[in-house]
Order: sequence, then structure tokens, then C-alpha cells
Amino acid sequence: MGHKPLFLQTVRYKARARRLSRRTERAYVGWIKRFIRYYGFRHPRELGEGEVARFLNHLAAERKAVLGELRGVPWLVAMLLYGSGLRLSEALRLRVKDVDLERRELRVRDTKGGRPRVTVLPEAAVEPLKRHLVAVRELHRADLGRGVEVELPGALGERDPNAPGCGFLGIANCRYSDASAFRLDGGIHGEGTVARPQTVGIWPTPSGGFAIDPQNPSWPIKGPASTSIYVNMLLQKVGAGTGWTRGPVSKTCKDVKTGFFGLGHRLYCQHFVQVGSNKGDSGSPVFTMADSDGAVFVMGIGWGLKESTGEYVFAPLGNVARDLGSLQDYWAIYYNPPPPLAVPISGPTLIQDEGWYEWQANPSSANPRYAYQWYVQWLESGNTDELGTNQRQSLYVTASGNFRLDVIVSAGAETATNFLYVQNEVGGGGGPESPRRARIATGR
Repeated sequence: MGHKPLFLQTVRYKARARRLSRRTERAYVGWIKRFIRYYGFRHPRELGEGEVARFLNHLAAERKAVLGELRGVPWLVAMLLYGSGLRLSEALRLRVKDVDLERRELRVRDTKGGRPRVTVLPEAAVEPLKRHLVAVRELHRADLGRGVEVELPGALGERDPNAPGCGFLGIANCRYSDASAFRLDGGIHGEGTVARPQTVGIWPTPSGGFAIDPQNPSWPIKGPASTSIYVNMLLQKVGAGTGWTRGPVSKTCKDVKTGFFGLGHRLYCQHFVQVGSNKGDSGSPVFTMADSDGAVFVMGIGWGLKESTGEYVFAPLGNVARDLGSLQDYWAIYYNPPPPLAVPISGPTLIQDEGWYEWQANPSSANPRYAYQWYVQWLESGNTDELGTNQRQSLYVTASGNFRLDVIVSAGAETATNFLYVQNEVGGGGGPESPRRARIATGR
């Protein structure tokens, strides 16, 4: 039976004495073997700094040759391994929210040893990574359309507000935000704006100003922020309790229990900011300034405070969306309120000959999801019949009898109704004793 080389066995003993993982041990031994083979199996004691430098240069040339042969996602992964210093498992687990293209940074969370770190994003990977993100976003949307759910890290995939055992003895409610409705404290802020006080309280000052700047009373809200939230990021809020404050993010994505012995709510993945707050700030927008146009990006909704540490807690907008559904409609309505939906009806208002006649509903805004429902009310008898569900409605009129056409158009929160009176003189008369007869078509 052969024996393992004494030198490599010593390396293994040293690794285990330092309690390194078996994967790390195998990696160290593998690289040592490769180094020894490169120099013709010479003993490491005969090799010095010069040999190590030449070996590293050889690896760099080899890496360049390998990258030149790769394309697409494999190339991008290899670039992150060599350019950002990620382990293979870290590169494959990297999440979209941890990529900051503006700052050219990657936040690595699921690391060996459980110690998150920030590393650089190589410039050569920026544009390919942007294209990759666009492609996977479309893939994600297509998967959602087919009912495929994304895999979440750790236990996030098992967290369900209706799951048994959620919280202590299954009594607490588990959710992702404290937003019962999407709102930006209506008592302080106007629609699409954040109130702008004259002075700001910067940590460790516990509160800021309340007096509104008469020259510039508000900041316009530009929309939700696309930047990830990270420790020491400066965020601001304007609330009824402490006014305008600014402070650094102290903790990210922490689960929070509320209520006596955690029997109230458990809120997943909340963020903490090191600045004063009190109960009057609940529902306040947490935001960051836009570059230069005097607008703000909303990061989340503040809801709680931790008096012992002088921090407040807020739910990021992604969590609010997880509880309430997509916020795209909220942003469109709240910050760009559309005019009320109108549905004029086009078609004849006077009928004198027997035959087919057609009317069409014409919504004032284009929405392919609109649902239509038509009704006809016979004015002489007062009877009402339900008609079709298409945008166009047809009737075959055979006898006199005035009638009214009604249409209801709806899609989500948009709903509108309209009606049209039609004078029917087929056969003359049109009085209350005249019979009415019509063949109804559901539309063409």
C-alpha cells in the first residue's frame, strides 16, 4: 500500500489543527500539488519567491487564455472569480440586490465563515453584467407568467404569513412590512411630494426641523430607488414626530419581533437607521436625494423605533410589494395620476330602417385588459336586458321602441360607465303601446 507524501500530510494536519473546513483543506492541497508539478516535482523547500512569482505569472496568462475561450454567462462568472475575488459558490449565489453598478461594488453576504464583505466590480464586467440583468429580468417575468416561483436563500422560501408555527406557538403574524396600505403619511406630505423643512437633524442629533421652507416647500418624488441598501448608507426621513432627520444605515435585513414576548408580529428583513425617531414618525417616507434635480428616491416606509439604541426601523419597498402585490400601479397612480377614465359611445342615435346597427365604446386611455359589459333598457316598458362583453355591440332592430344603451368598462382600479339614448322610428310611432322586437348580437 502506498503512502501519501509526508509534506502534504503535514499540510493536512496543520489545516485541521486550525479548524479549517475540508473544502479549504482540499483547495490548499490542490494548489500546492499544482505548484510542485509545475516545477517538475521539486520539493517546496528548494523553491523561493522567484519561483512563486513565475508560477503566478503563468496562472495569469492561463487565465487570460481561458477567458478568451469563454462566452456568455460562463465568461461573466469567470470574470467575477478573477476580477472580484469571489469564490465559485459566491459568484453563483450572487443576487441582483447585491450588485451596485453605480458604485462598482458587489456585496457578498453568504460567505464562508458568515462574514459579509464588499468587493470591487471590475469595469470590464459592467456592460456585460447590465445586459445579463436585462436578460434574466425578462426570463424571470416569463417564469412568473407560467407560475414558476424564484428560489430564495436560506429559510426565506419557507416563510409564509399563513404557515403553521409562525412565531411563538404559532400565534404571531408573520409578514414582510408594517404597511397595511401603501401610503406616505398624508398628514405631512402631499401627493407625489415629501415636505421640505428648513433644517435637518444629523445623527447623533435626535430630531430635526419642522418648519417648512416657504421658498421650496417640498421635494418631488422621482420614484422608487434602484440602488441597494447597505450599511453606512445615509438615508433621510421627514416625519410628524422628529421632523427632517438624516443618519446612516446600521443594520440590514434583520427579522424583527413586536408585541409581548414576540406574540404580536414578526417582520422579515427590516432595515435599521441610526437616527432619532418616535411614534409620530410611523408611515413616514425613507428616502435618498436624487443627483441634481431636487427630487428624491423613496427607499421604504418607516414604522418603528428602538429606543435603547436610538434607531428607527423601516420596511424596504420590495417588502411592501411582497405584502401588497406589485407597486407599479401605485407608482403610476400616486405620482402620475391619470385623468378620470371616460367612455364615450359612438354609433347611431336615430334609427328609421330595420336592420343591423352597431355601437362602440371608446375608452379615453388604452388598456388591453379592459372588460366590457353592455345593457339595453327599453324605455317604454322599463325592462333591461344584458348584452355582450365586447368593445363593440350590435342590435338588429325590427320594430319601433326607443331604448338606452349602457356600457360598463373596468380594468383593475379603473372603472367608468356611460349611456346613449337611441330614438327608434322603425315602422313609425314609437309610443308606449308600440311593441318592441330586436335581435341582440354580442358584438363583432
